[in-house]
Amino acid sequence: MKKRGGVPLALNLAVAFFVTPYYNDYIAIMYCKVVIFLFRFLVLQDSNLAIFFCITTLHYKVGGNVSIRSQLLKGILEGCILAVIRRQSVYGYELAVKLQEHGLEVSEGSIYPILLRLQKEKLIKGTMKKSPTGPNRKYYVLTEDGMAALEQFKQNWEQLKTPVDGLLERVEKL
Repeated sequence: MKKRGGVPLALNLAVAFFVTPYYNDYIAIMYCKVVIFLFRFLVLQDSNLAIFFCITTLHYKVGGNVSIRSQLLKGILEGCILAVIRRQSVYGYELAVKLQEHGLEVSEGSIYPILLRLQKEKLIKGTMKKSPTGPNRKYYVLTEDGMAALEQFKQNWEQLKTPVDGLLERVEKL
């Protein structure tokens, strides 16, 4: 492994793993950015290891006691919502159920703010329709801008997924 100033990067990472959780969130995130930068330019083949380290470290810091899984979910939930709405028009509760059926632990309360934001950004359109069993429901459909946003999400997801999958495969082989 390469050395920087006489100190192996592995040692730097080991120290950071135990120390970073005691810093505030901003310092932890900035430290991770520096580590990723160093790995990309000093140890090219191990840049995925730096990303893995940062995700592991931030597991202890992001949002205080909130797990990294829920933080990552918040970041991808918008794209998942667009994907579900693309297939068929849905109302809020139905959307939550469909996401849960696919293994995403979401509540209606976390979906509605996203739906409002997506409407304001004109990525989806809401239409009130009569319900056979109760009050009217607002059904959401994807707009053309929403389709473009979904395609962008898919590209971004692939760019994230591919290196993480590669990292996990390499770690399993060790």
